[in-house]
Order: sequence, then C-alpha cells, then structure tokens
Amino acid sequence: MGRYVEYRYMHYVYGYCDGNASAVVNEYRRRYPERRIPSKRVFTRVEQSLHDNGCLPSFALHSEREIVRTINVREYILDVVQRSPRLSTRRMASRFGLSRIRPQKIQL
Repeated sequence: MGRYVEYRYMHYVYGYCDGNASAVVNEYRRRYPERRIPSKRVFTRVEQSLHDNGCLPSFALHSEREIVRTINVREYILDVVQRSPRLSTRRMASRFGLSRIRPQKIQL
C-alpha cells in the first residue's frame, strides 16, 4: 500500500478519535491489525502537516526559501574550496553546520 493511502487512513482514524493520539494508536491497531502500527508522534505529525501546509508530509513541496538556502550554501562551499583547496570536508562541514557528506556531493 502506498504511503499516501496509509496517511489517509491515519487521518481518518485521528478524526474518529477526536485528536487523542494515544486512542488513535489503539484504534488503528484494532482496525488494521495486519499493518505496521505507527507511533503516536507519526499520527500527530501527519495532522500537523495537514493543518500547517494543507498536504501530507511526503507530498509537501519544498519552499522557495529552502531552495534559495541550498543554492547559497552550495555557492559558499564552492567559494571556500577555491580559496582553501586543502580544507578537509569534515572541517568544512563542521564550520557550516552541515553533514560530512554534503560538501562532497556538491558538483562543480
């Protein structure tokens, strides 16, 4: 079953239980015993995403702000590499607050 369909069922049961996350987990387990039972945090996150964004978590679009931030980080990393080509990716990631892999994935 697709994630989208599962989120729909989760949303339905959440409404049925009037937003009580503990009751939602128990009701979901009762209705769908063959499925993997998500934690109450997952149910709450789905509802919060629907409330805030109007869409399910896996279908949320990246905001323009996040795209601009990604471009700025990429350009900054490329600039630092040009100025200090011997700087290790580990130090660079630490300095910018990124994962160690992120500077390595940037292509020229």
